Amino acid sequence: MNNDLGYFGELGTEGAYGWGSAYFPQYPVDPKEKIVARLMTQLKPANGIDLNQKFKVMMYQALIERRAGK
Repeated sequence: MNNDLGYFGELGTEGAYGWGSAYFPQYPVDPKEKIVARLMTQLKPANGIDLNQKFKVMMYQALIERRAGK
């Protein structure tokens, strides 16, 4: 759970949380932004791939664009 924005250098609002599992899926949840998402992958080993971070960036970028009316 994200209780200190920026402490871990992660995107999200206070109270955001998520989890992952074997083979690299991601389940980010941000109650304040009303986001529940799922990224399903089958990748093992991940070998330093930043797919989860890219997914979060695209998720929040879509939210910003929607608010801007794009």
